[in-house]
Amino acid sequence: MDKEKMRSDNLDRYARRTLDPVWRAEQIKNTRDYRRNAPIEVRERERGYKKKWQAQRGIWRRALALDHYGGCCACCGEDRDYFLAMDHIDGGGNKHRKKIGFRSLSGWLFENNWPEGFQVLCHNCNTAKYRFGVCPCQEL
Repeated sequence: MDKEKMRSDNLDRYARRTLDPVWRAEQIKNTRDYRRNAPIEVRERERGYKKKWQAQRGIWRRALALDHYGGCCACCGEDRDYFLAMDHIDGGGNKHRKKIGFRSLSGWLFENNWPEGFQVLCHNCNTAKYRFGVCPCQEL
């Protein structure tokens, strides 16, 4: 059997298996049992890996979101990423955050394929837009 055929068969088998609800339920049960019965050192080590990975993923997704939506403040041109924030162009950010729940906006944008209606603003312009309705940069 050639490698391509073997690879194709393995992928088909994997796809069939992962779509099977009985197989999925059994895998979830086995994983839960393993984690419950694992020694404390193993559980603590896994938690540490998960936290570190989640933090790195959050930083990566934020950088992707900033880059996708322009990489600099749409109002004043600030480009240092630690001063930048994502903004809902038409407002409604509070309602949107409540709707998506406790998660990062960058992660939501990534998972929803970069929808329209968002822009990058620096924290100063974002706060001014929220509090005064318009940024002082635009008044000049």
